Amino acid sequence: MIKWSKTYGGARNVFTGSASGVTSGQYFVDLTKLPDGDVGCIPAGTPILIDDAARTIAIHYAFELYEAKATGTDATFEAKIKKGPEGSRIQAGMILGVAPSTLAGLSEPTTDVYTVGTIDRTTSALYDVVTVSNPNSGGTTATLAAGTVFIEMSEVGESSGNYYATVLPNGFTFYDVSKHDNAIHMYGVDGLFCQHDGVLLVNRIPPIADSIRDYMRSKDVYVRYSVSKE
Repeated sequence: MIKWSKTYGGARNVFTGSASGVTSGQYFVDLTKLPDGDVGCIPAGTPILIDDAARTIAIHYAFELYEAKATGTDATFEAKIKKGPEGSRIQAGMILGVAPSTLAGLSEPTTDVYTVGTIDRTTSALYDVVTVSNPNSGGTTATLAAGTVFIEMSEVGESSGNYYATVLPNGFTFYDVSKHDNAIHMYGVDGLFCQHDGVLLVNRIPPIADSIRDYMRSKDVYVRYSVSKE
């Protein structure tokens, strides 16, 4: 069951402390970048890029590998991508790469990427079964560890083969963002720059790579993280 709420902290109440902080105005979100409302939503605590000049918000997508997987050497392979009460966020056509481990690594190109093909959202409530392209096709198999964090990436330079994080965030959603099936535009989404007197409960949200946390700190985004479930 997909759980979402427009209240501060979302359906899972991912922030402790007072329901306040330093927030942006209400901006546009590209509907094509959001999951369909009948399969998932963007939960509170998701990193986003808030562009004050363009008055837009872009979603930083990150996903966690549910269990270890050997890629094999075929053109594609299936992987299990973890999902939570927010439902399924992954979308066909996304290009994913392993999140760099350091802040400096975000400036280095990634060449091994995985393009999302088909998605089986019904096999399990715990994960999606996703078919992705295999960068090791025709070469040597590699093993991806359980818990590996993938982020959405984009190619920089036509046919360069060099990929970088699509969205480098400077804030968070502070309520759940869900797309209505009949929506044409989506305006009125706010972002959070600072949550001053509580913590963000990371066990209740999609993964945030350490490099992304470091990047956000470098952009004066202030939030404390906690692995507590309460």
